[in-house]
Amino acid sequence: MRVSEERREYYRILDRLPLYHTAIPEPDTEKPPSDHEAMLVHMEGELSDAINKVFRADPVIGQALGLINRKIDMLGSMLPGQSAAEGERHVPTPVSLSGSGVAFDSDESFPVGTRRRLSLLLQPSQVPLQLNCTVMANEPSENEDQSRRIRLGFDEDDVAREQIIRYVVQRQGMRQSEMLADESGDSR
Repeated sequence: MRVSEERREYYRILDRLPLYHTAIPEPDTEKPPSDHEAMLVHMEGELSDAINKVFRADPVIGQALGLINRKIDMLGSMLPGQSAAEGERHVPTPVSLSGSGVAFDSDESFPVGTRRRLSLLLQPSQVPLQLNCTVMANEPSENEDQSRRIRLGFDEDDVAREQIIRYVVQRQGMRQSEMLADESGDSR
């Protein structure tokens, strides 16, 4: 199926995220997320839903709860043991991100169909999100340098996909709120 013929299943955002990726050795012996990680993702989802309901009823309280949640995420990322694995260097990179995959420019070239292990630091928590991916496209970048546009499709990982979808929806909501605030500020 050609890219132009693909049906969009997820919203996509342009963002700048720290990322790191490596080749996945064959055979893939990756372990599934721990019960602890799955429980945190589930709790984050429930909390986001509750904050959204409060926001609809009282935007000021909803915004305050959202800020408290983000502050807790940031504080948690500063705890010892929350940093990336030894040797990983997450580089802030402009990305096009959705629940189905990510695209970014790279100085390296990877054959279509090869597998990569991707680590993203979603903002503001900075806790690494690990995903197994398949290289879906490797094309010349639109930039004038010699970089390549790499498109990675996420393997089936419902926990990680849910985190990314929530992140994308949250970022879109924040951007829409900022646009509305800018518009209301301009009309004064």
